[in-house]
Amino acid sequence: MVYQLSEKNQIFVALFAIVVLCAGKLFKDYLYRGGYIEGLTSRLVSSQELVRRGTSDQSGITLILNVTLGTALSNGNSIKVEWPILKGVNMSTTDSDYILTGLPVGVSATRTLNTSTNSSITSYVIFAVSGTVNVGTTLTITMNNITIKGATGADETGNFPGISDFFFTTTSSVESATPVRTPVIVLGSEGVVGTPGPIVEIEKALDIINTRIASETVLATANDLRKIQTALVTVLAYTYGTVKQAGSVFDSQALYDAQKTAIEFIRKEKERAAKNADLLSQDNINKRRMAQINTYYTRNYEANTEVMKNIIFLSIGLIALAVLRKKELIPDSISTLGVIFVLTLGGIVIGQQAYDIIRRNDHDFDKYDWNFNEEEMNKKHITQLSDDPANLSEMGMGMAPCFGPGCCHVGTKWNESEKKCVPSGTASWMSNTLTINVYIMNALEAADKITITLPTGVFTEATSGTRPAFVSIRGNGSGSVVNPFDVTITSGTTISAGSIYTITITGMTGTARNSIIKVKTTKEPSESSIMII
Repeated sequence: MVYQLSEKNQIFVALFAIVVLCAGKLFKDYLYRGGYIEGLTSRLVSSQELVRRGTSDQSGITLILNVTLGTALSNGNSIKVEWPILKGVNMSTTDSDYILTGLPVGVSATRTLNTSTNSSITSYVIFAVSGTVNVGTTLTITMNNITIKGATGADETGNFPGISDFFFTTTSSVESATPVRTPVIVLGSEGVVGTPGPIVEIEKALDIINTRIASETVLATANDLRKIQTALVTVLAYTYGTVKQAGSVFDSQALYDAQKTAIEFIRKEKERAAKNADLLSQDNINKRRMAQINTYYTRNYEANTEVMKNIIFLSIGLIALAVLRKKELIPDSISTLGVIFVLTLGGIVIGQQAYDIIRRNDHDFDKYDWNFNEEEMNKKHITQLSDDPANLSEMGMGMAPCFGPGCCHVGTKWNESEKKCVPSGTASWMSNTLTINVYIMNALEAADKITITLPTGVFTEATSGTRPAFVSIRGNGSGSVVNPFDVTITSGTTISAGSIYTITITGMTGTARNSIIKVKTTKEPSESSIMII
């Protein structure tokens, strides 16, 4: 006897099959669903200062990579570390110089080393594990007997250049799509030999900060380190331009040569910092993108899960009504009204949820797409508020973003083309001599003026009735301790944008440290503040 399903029962059977498939997929997704893991990370540690010292090789260096797993390793999986050749850093060719530690008890690793001499092929070492290594485990890869090659020739300033394009690339066989690039910063020989003690100390501090920036993955910490770096570079530039030239401060040619040295030094530091910042920025962008994508799909999945749950509840309700009607436990009229009620209520709830998902932003699931650009409107509003410092309290003073001239601290001024605060200069009071270094943002020509206002009540004339005298490069005028005074650019000269203009004032007495000088130029009518140190 063959049992024949009626047309109505066939519809219910099909509907039941759909519900079972949806519930099964939902259950499978829950079983295999995992939370967000940052992914493979790598930090570099060196056994000594990495500096190219003249023409001699620097050998016996040990570099350590602390690798944190973003995905667990199982038997046969591996960690691979690659590096380029012909970059001035020679890695060891001996297997035993490469050591992997930090494995769980009972797990070992086999090592495969390839030191290629082909410039188009990177060298590498592979560690394959024999057991399970859990996610989040930090493995230590020690690489011994590394040599930094000596330079074959000095640059135009007599210094041996550093190495800025050597790096390690770390990958996991289970995370091969997300390699981690770790730069190795090898400094040049400038400032290592024959340099005054204070300058050496500042350069050592800069070396430490540069290394920290190259290995830092937290954006906020990297930004703080770059601020410290900028401050040290400013102090070092001042030291090169004034302290190192002590005894010839009134020699215009000596001052000019000192300024050229300082500007060239700052240019090299900016290029080096820019390279480090680019590497950090790209790494940070990649990690933020991964986190945002993971967050988006997690929220989207949760919303779709709610829709699927309601579809299952709706289907169960319809099946229950069908079974009651089939068993003749309820009249056909009640069953029909029940079906209409369930479909109407379920349609409203599921329709609202589906419409809500459709309205969500494609990049940020917590936002809705509207007919206006919310980010552009917020940026414009912040810009209008920050143009007037009086509005800063309305913006929250540190609790909300700050943007514009009103947000620049003492010692900085707003650069409209770069849309950020830049250093305004430095000032120092030593041996009754005030030295002011002014950062020129817009080029000055003949007859242009730099207006300087000294702090009120701080300075007095060394000789009563005699105005202070000042020495400047390509400028003239007369100083004052009570009123603003102008430095007029000499005819036939030009002060280029981005340069540092030095003014030295004598003939005054006073206690000036931590006081504020106001400076403005005819090409920059807004005043900027410089603190005396």
